[in-house]
Amino acid sequence: MKNLQASQENRNGVCFYGIIQEFRELQYFNTLRIGIFCLAQVLLRQAEIIFLQSGPIARNLPDEHDCLFNGPPVADDPRILDFLRAKYLNPPSPLPYNLTPPMVNDKYSYPRSSFEVIGHHLMHLFSDQRSGFFFEAGAFDGEMFSNTLWLEKELDWNGLLVEADPGNFQLLTWKRRKAWSSNTCISRFPYPLKTTFEALQGLESNLPLVFRSNSRAMSSPFRKMDTKWNRNSVKSYFQVQCFPLVSYFQALNVSTVDVMILDIQGHEWEVIKTLPLDKVTVRVMVVEYYNDSDGGRIVEGVYNPQFLDYMNKLGYHLLEFEIESNYIMVLKNDTALMEKVNSKSVINTDALS
Repeated sequence: MKNLQASQENRNGVCFYGIIQEFRELQYFNTLRIGIFCLAQVLLRQAEIIFLQSGPIARNLPDEHDCLFNGPPVADDPRILDFLRAKYLNPPSPLPYNLTPPMVNDKYSYPRSSFEVIGHHLMHLFSDQRSGFFFEAGAFDGEMFSNTLWLEKELDWNGLLVEADPGNFQLLTWKRRKAWSSNTCISRFPYPLKTTFEALQGLESNLPLVFRSNSRAMSSPFRKMDTKWNRNSVKSYFQVQCFPLVSYFQALNVSTVDVMILDIQGHEWEVIKTLPLDKVTVRVMVVEYYNDSDGGRIVEGVYNPQFLDYMNKLGYHLLEFEIESNYIMVLKNDTALMEKVNSKSVINTDALS
């Protein structure tokens, strides 16, 4: 009996010891689990710190430039001008021109009536002025439709060529123009922003570059027009950094623009409204602006009286409205130019051929 009792007590002791051991192991497990959890928290926090310090590209979030150049800082913000100079303004080429051999009677441009009309007036106004400054937005390839190439080649002018389409801009750089160039677009607001563009590629066309010259912003009214360019083309899309018009001039320290050409496939009037004419003097403007006063419908070859009235109030005299909707305008208080406008000089157009 005593042996049985002793045996039972021994079993109870072993069981109690086992319970104590199991409890201790459970405590150890819980402690280990808590330790692992705490370590994971520390590592996660460290990972968050590294993540936050890793920069905007790694985090796929906008950096200061993305925010700064997508509105709404003012056009003359020094950070904008510095960034424009550093990244988006290419200096004139020091290499010889790489122009396409001219066709008969086509010295500087692919033949079209607007070039002849615009070139006629520019030669009349500036044939005796050397070392002027031009600005051409919608510069295309820098040669085919250029109204500034002869100013550069023959009169030693400097200037800025702006082309939004990266394919067209590559062609432009191959031409080795002696002017500044920029693969950007003109903002229709007084601050920089990024804009999506639509490029056209002709179907079975022998004029592929003509289609490419019609690249335009997605907000452009030209996208709604029923034209052969829209009907017979394959469309592709790209995003472009845009800057206010005045930012380009201030980045280059230019206060007088002798000739400004806007051919940006829409929004020309809005762009002009952003230009502070108390800071920049534009002597001659050539603006391709299609009449959209008919309920927003684009009307070709018909001038817009509201636009003309606005430009008149800004102080510009309409020299000619060309059939392809180009307004050629001269600053009325520019005495030297207005004397030529009022003169009856005969212009030698042979120099354009």
